[in-house]
Amino acid sequence: MGSKYIELWENLKEKNRTLVIVIVLLISVIFILLQGIIYLATHKRITLYVPGAPYAISVPGYEFAIWWARYFVSLLANFNYETIDGNLAVLNEVIDPELKKELLKQAAKIKKNRISQAFYIIEGSWEVNRKEKIVSVKGIKKVWIGDKLVEESKKKLVLKLRFEGGRFILEEWRYEDTI
Repeated sequence: MGSKYIELWENLKEKNRTLVIVIVLLISVIFILLQGIIYLATHKRITLYVPGAPYAISVPGYEFAIWWARYFVSLLANFNYETIDGNLAVLNEVIDPELKKELLKQAAKIKKNRISQAFYIIEGSWEVNRKEKIVSVKGIKKVWIGDKLVEESKKKLVLKLRFEGGRFILEEWRYEDTI
């Protein structure tokens, strides 16, 4: 009879060893999963959805801001009286409502006076101020009324952005004179 109890006790010890091994394995898996979650949270990538584009682009933060700034510059600073409505239609999805009103007024003036403009970016002049959420670039601004060149000057185009819903929203833009 004593051996029966010893067998049961040995079975319990074996079961306890198995449970300890399973618990250690589960704790190890939890630890590995937590490390994976922490890595993903600190090394996230932003996916860029451009209005009208058939695919998404995945880029890191700094390049993401520059990419959006290039997009805004191409639509805001390069236009003519025939393409301004198309540029504004695309911009409507990514600009602040207050800025929309101002751009519509400018678009009417551009069409009425047959204005064309080109902004030639000076590569390597991009600046990102993360604290103030400002991206700026230097370039040469040329403006034509009809066929006559009325302005050619070096300018700095400054864009104030805010990040909302996985994309940048243009809050403000302006030209500044450069030396």
